[in-house]
Amino acid sequence: MYRIIEKYFGEADEFNMKRAFSVYSLLFLLLMSFTYLLFYSAGKGPFQFEVDGLTYFSRIAYIGRYVRSVLQNIFLNKSLSFPVYDFRIGLGDDVFIYMWVGLLNPIILFTAPFFSIEHTEKLYWLICFLHMYLSGVSFLFFCSYKKMDVLASACGAIAYVFSGFALFYFLKHFLFIVPMILLPLMFLALEKVLHGEKPVLFIAMVVLAFLINFVFACMMIIMTFICGVFRFFDIYKEKRFKHFCSILFKCSVGFLTAVMLVAPFLFPVVFKFLESPRNLDIVPSGGLLLFNKYFVFDCITYLFAPGGMWGRTSMIPVCIFALVCLFKKKGDRGLKLFILFSFLGLVSPMVGYFFNAGKYVTDRWMFILPFVLAYAFTLMFHRIAKWRDEDKKLCIIATGAYALFVLISYVFVIKRVNMYAFYASIAMLSMVLLFSLLKRYNLTYRRVLLFCMTGFFALMNIYFLYSTDYVNYLKTFGPKDRAYIVFNELSINMLDEIEIPYSYSFFRSDATNVYPLFSYNLVKQYGLTGYTSLLPPVYADSQFALENIGAWHFYRIQGFNERAALDTLASVKYFIAPRGKEALVPYGFIRIAEDENNFLSYSVFENNYFLPIGYTYSNYITQEDYKRLSALDKQETLLQTVVLEISPHGFGKSRNLKFSEVSVPCNITNMDGVEWDDGVLRINKKNAVITLSFPVIANAEMYLRIQGLNVNHERVSPNFFNVIVEYSKIKKTFFIAQNTFSQYHGRENFLVKLCTSTKSSEETCSITWPVKGTFKLDDIQVYAQPMDNYPAQINKLREDVLENIYVGNDKVSGTISLKKNKILCLSIPYSKGWHAKVDGKKTELLKANSLFMALPLEAGDHKIELEYHVPGFRLGLCFFALGAVILSGMIIHDKKKKKPMKENGALPPVQE
Repeated sequence: MYRIIEKYFGEADEFNMKRAFSVYSLLFLLLMSFTYLLFYSAGKGPFQFEVDGLTYFSRIAYIGRYVRSVLQNIFLNKSLSFPVYDFRIGLGDDVFIYMWVGLLNPIILFTAPFFSIEHTEKLYWLICFLHMYLSGVSFLFFCSYKKMDVLASACGAIAYVFSGFALFYFLKHFLFIVPMILLPLMFLALEKVLHGEKPVLFIAMVVLAFLINFVFACMMIIMTFICGVFRFFDIYKEKRFKHFCSILFKCSVGFLTAVMLVAPFLFPVVFKFLESPRNLDIVPSGGLLLFNKYFVFDCITYLFAPGGMWGRTSMIPVCIFALVCLFKKKGDRGLKLFILFSFLGLVSPMVGYFFNAGKYVTDRWMFILPFVLAYAFTLMFHRIAKWRDEDKKLCIIATGAYALFVLISYVFVIKRVNMYAFYASIAMLSMVLLFSLLKRYNLTYRRVLLFCMTGFFALMNIYFLYSTDYVNYLKTFGPKDRAYIVFNELSINMLDEIEIPYSYSFFRSDATNVYPLFSYNLVKQYGLTGYTSLLPPVYADSQFALENIGAWHFYRIQGFNERAALDTLASVKYFIAPRGKEALVPYGFIRIAEDENNFLSYSVFENNYFLPIGYTYSNYITQEDYKRLSALDKQETLLQTVVLEISPHGFGKSRNLKFSEVSVPCNITNMDGVEWDDGVLRINKKNAVITLSFPVIANAEMYLRIQGLNVNHERVSPNFFNVIVEYSKIKKTFFIAQNTFSQYHGRENFLVKLCTSTKSSEETCSITWPVKGTFKLDDIQVYAQPMDNYPAQINKLREDVLENIYVGNDKVSGTISLKKNKILCLSIPYSKGWHAKVDGKKTELLKANSLFMALPLEAGDHKIELEYHVPGFRLGLCFFALGAVILSGMIIHDKKKKKPMKENGALPPVQE
């Protein structure tokens, strides 16, 4: 027994990957089994039943289905086909971007095709466990290159993998764990370059990082560069300028080569990323230089305390001893400076802004802290186990300082008890006591004790975060084996089941009140829902201008709020409504079918004023003139004339637009927990209510307009929330947030469609405010949009429409016959990837109605052909060829060399 202990826990002369791997794997399996047991005993699955969580169900199932279809085409149909555009993503979007923005990693690609949609939950468990496990394995590879202690490396890997950051995100956002796999390997590649080796591994890691996720790749490359600068001055003592230039040149060539090799995949994402509207328009609370004091104290408190959420590090408490020993020890200045720089991000938003390529402030970069702290623990593991007297005193001081900081933050700043931070302080003091008592024992047994403590603290991280007795993070997860049931019962093939006769080859269905958001890309029907980080900016531009509450923010679109004009202009033919909520049905939709056998009873309605994918206007209005109109006037404008950014030759501007909106007087009949005076809205309790009464006009769409709602000057928790509007048993919500929240859209006006009226009456509606605070609110208004002119306006648009429509893989075609010059509007979201031919001649596509595309056409018969090419892909192929040549040259040059670079004098032996 002693021999086994000595073999695995004694101080090793050299690194043994097999031993480190076995120790790490055993402890990982025990800890992850405990994690799964908590989920299993609580009856919970891996998906959070909210937008982000269930969206992963959709995306992974989508990738599996996509890869299977490609393989089927290759092996069964003998056809090499890779569709790159899908009308099921939003109103239509790039499959290429959808997959390459974060889900194109080998783990998913090699597992998803073998799991059907019914088993996506099991696949998700597998993917998430593999990501966590491989994070530790990559950490071990880094330690093996550094020839570090075997047991220390295994414990460091456990500290890294079971940090609070990883435990919080590995199921919620498993993509955040991917950089935890790549970062140690990226730093390993950096070490090789710093020590004079060719940058082949560096090139491979940059390529892999860009393939999996562009944003995290940027973060890791910036981190690697900063770390490389710090490490360089640790390694080289003489001729630094010469060596620095040589290494910088080598890294630059390696980086540029990697970019060229991945260019076919990278360029399209970069182009889409650059046009994304998710930019920093104002600074976060407290300023761009410093976070507010609440955030700072909270982050520092949770550095070594379990139970942290949303970017909190929550390292095991022993890591504070590692920091003390590291900073007391001489040398490793580069590592110390890099740790201090990483800690700077807890105080300054500028670090997150910098790491996120200057788009907006984010804490997603914080995976670096678990790595540097785990590495410091690995480096100081043996020294902690020896437990010198001088280290003991410093550790007691550090523990006291941490406890004092927690106390100060509790009493003077956060003003709430953080029991988890007090637990960490007690754990640190207990360690001091234990090591003091065991000082006379053999060093091997003290190493065993430190190993057991590492496992125990990791277990506590898991328990405090997930246990129902503490943070109860488990409550945010949905029931196990339920995600597919929800998807299957509420959405899949709903229209096909009732055998609707399809009279058109292309149409959309509005089922945003029935389909779960996460199912939008898996159903057979084309819909109106999209949720992806790089959603085309035309969605936000067009829908924010119309004050549509269905556009939640820059990367989420959930229908057109049942506004008849918007649905019809988007070629919506069918509307699905739950039983009892027929008031949602837009004007002009007639019930054609019912179903009571499904999990949720529903009715299907057909649009009497359906417009195909291509319809025509006789004249246009400029974007500048359009911007000056009110939201409802804009909506009515779209029914009369097309909005263009460029004036087409041979067409006249619209001069006599007719607007019929009516301002309806409304009275506030009750304010429960609300005070509103002189533009200041004071919400004195949660779920406070404002009740309005107003007359309803017959044959009109009724709208509630919230004008000038701004919450930016109030510290609200949470920093975003949903305001609820209720009318006639219909409940609608709209998203409001502080501009300090990076995903916020900056909107202050919201137009909520209440109903489509058939007769005059007197009605009421209520507005519920879920959080307390003092906000700015200019006005609450009610409008009626009479629908008397609507049938004639639609009939005019469909006088000349696209016929013989074909929608195939990345292609749309049709024919049209015109008696006079007209502008053909295509209800396809505008993208530079679409290219048009009219009668075989290339023709420029114009942005129409801020969302769609248009082609000015002369009188006569025309054949219209559209084809989609991923923007930047062909350019990327040219760079790929150049990168392949450069990489081949490097490999050939290396093979011709008989001796390593150091012996040939390119760089002298390193001087660490």
